[in-house]
Amino acid sequence: MIDRRPEPLPLFTASLSAACECANSAGCAATGIFDRDYYDNMIAKPFRDGTIGEAPVLPGTGLFMPAGTAATKDKGLFRRTVPEFHAETCTGCLECALVCPDAAIPNSVHEIHELLLTGIAELDLPPAQAEALRAQVYPLAERVREAYRQTKESPAFHDLVAAAATGLPTDQPSLATNLGRLVETLAGYPVARTRPFFDAMEKQSAGTGGLFAATIDPWKCTGCLECVDVCGPHALVARDQDADLSTRLQERFEFMSRTPNTAARFHEGSTSPDGDIKRLFLDRGNYYATTGATAGAAAVAR
Repeated sequence: MIDRRPEPLPLFTASLSAACECANSAGCAATGIFDRDYYDNMIAKPFRDGTIGEAPVLPGTGLFMPAGTAATKDKGLFRRTVPEFHAETCTGCLECALVCPDAAIPNSVHEIHELLLTGIAELDLPPAQAEALRAQVYPLAERVREAYRQTKESPAFHDLVAAAATGLPTDQPSLATNLGRLVETLAGYPVARTRPFFDAMEKQSAGTGGLFAATIDPWKCTGCLECVDVCGPHALVARDQDADLSTRLQERFEFMSRTPNTAARFHEGSTSPDGDIKRLFLDRGNYYATTGATAGAAAVAR
């Protein structure tokens, strides 16, 4: 008998978005009237249960919304269009992070070796195979870095990893197979070679350049497309949302959430007179501090 059941879909929830935020922001803890659990019990839960008419009226309950409560709301439920990131045209201007009203586009600069290590962790390999693959990370990273140095173009990161892997001295079939799997994993997370974060950094000090990503948070994004309007190089484009795109955005955000925070060298000096203050948003703690509150009425839609 042939099993005709469809393949199970990966399960993602807004908890991934909230967990990423709470891991990078001190604003997740609060007390008193600003406590999110207190607010949920007094306002949000009665709205969801349909018993708000029976809820006690306490001074301040409806006036104070704890900061950051929007982190746990799934705004993708009502979104029809969504921005999609195209790394090949991105300039790393950070305007999308600045204009987004929902803290839904965390911008990051990734170390090349950390992208490789995060990709390896996604593969769920036996310990010995994972260790053999990790042993190739720094040679791979240096080959990829040199490939970027040798061209002014912006080839896809995973393509450069694939090319670099062919030159590694190895006679282990499992290692070659796992390198191929790593390339496939990295293809799902687009990153950009940009002038401010790679070229300028490499010119100043070889080996310090990083790769930029503007990752859409599919739970916080409402589809307002303000980021698309402000993106001069059209690295963010509006797409009609369907199940495949939604899953792809969720997988990209999950990958981003497992990468380390942007290294301090990419945003230090942001507040100096000649600094770029937008770079403060590269630190996830700073960025997620801008997450707002969600009113109890919004809980009705949940």
